[in-house]
Amino acid sequence: IVAKLLKEFGLKMSPRTANRLFDLYGALVSGARLENQSLIQEFKSRRVMVLSIDAAEPIKGREPVWLVGDPTVGCVLAAKALKSSRAVDLEQLLLPIRDFAEKHGIRIVGVISDAEKNIRAAVKTVFPNVPHQLCQIHFVKNVAKLPKKEDAKLHRDLNKGARGLRQIERDIRDASKTGDSLTPDEATALSDICIAIRSVLKDYAEPPFDPPGLRLFEQLDEIRRGVVEMASKKRGPILTALERLLSIAPELREKTEWLRPFYQDIRALGRILFSQGKTRKERKRLLRDLYDKWRRQISDSDNRPNPKVKQFLAEACRLTDDQWDSLFHCYANPRIPNTNNWMEQLIARLKTQERNMAKNPNPGARFIRNGPIIAVFANQNSLPCEDF
Repeated sequence: IVAKLLKEFGLKMSPRTANRLFDLYGALVSGARLENQSLIQEFKSRRVMVLSIDAAEPIKGREPVWLVGDPTVGCVLAAKALKSSRAVDLEQLLLPIRDFAEKHGIRIVGVISDAEKNIRAAVKTVFPNVPHQLCQIHFVKNVAKLPKKEDAKLHRDLNKGARGLRQIERDIRDASKTGDSLTPDEATALSDICIAIRSVLKDYAEPPFDPPGLRLFEQLDEIRRGVVEMASKKRGPILTALERLLSIAPELREKTEWLRPFYQDIRALGRILFSQGKTRKERKRLLRDLYDKWRRQISDSDNRPNPKVKQFLAEACRLTDDQWDSLFHCYANPRIPNTNNWMEQLIARLKTQERNMAKNPNPGARFIRNGPIIAVFANQNSLPCEDF
């Protein structure tokens, strides 16, 4: 900004003054966001509006920055740092948008957010007759939250068990140099096994549908079976060391036995919600079947599932009961998104932008101050001027 002012207008200004004036300009623009004529014409031509609500908390314990936007247009309608996130405070953020829609004859067809109680209460008060879709990916992640912790522990324990690989690699190199105990082909095969182990240790899956702990267990177990087969043909200290390295403790193997079926249900839940070609009624029936299965497993005294599994299933049933009515609006109206990814990606982009501008790896305080302002300019090709 300073360079452009000097080049085009011959105006000298310090960076601090330019930053202060830009913040003031941004505050004025942010306050008059719903008076933007281009925005009004855009929504009048569409005649409908979908609202996305989310918050960014750059510093834990400090006030979050709340954003409300329309993912179908790609613009932010309201942004404010609220010291309190009570339902009444969120209502004050939503009321101007409701008045804006009523004033210009725009119909709000849906709201998308996560399942936070205060958001749901505020939306119910301000938009009592508008379908409120809860983010399905948040729902699946919350269902998988407890098993994710167990899977993360499994992943850490398997990594600890693989310590000692570097020494085995040194032994292979030393043995291949002498040529006494290993032929060149055998040394190459054993080196390839070590490379495969390192590769799977670095490979990290994405939960909730691809749990990293279970994936690492299956990959290491497959390598172990190959090592056992090699050792059955020719024994040696290096193969024995690899066998010992890849041997998985019985308690970890037992954990996978009760963790794997639950993640199979998580994948089934993902197919129910996200696969194409199913009707709303069919998805409800499939989810009800899965829910009934969980209930039977909890009450089935013959199978006596692990206590942690009962805890997982009880939490999954509780979340399903709590969010059932708000999971399926997106299938009745294709304008309503089934996830809040647009807003989350926008927040991530704003944080990155502010971090780059501040040249600070954690500019949380700056984001709290400037987040509501820079959010207004998100996805804009130019700064608002004559529209205001």
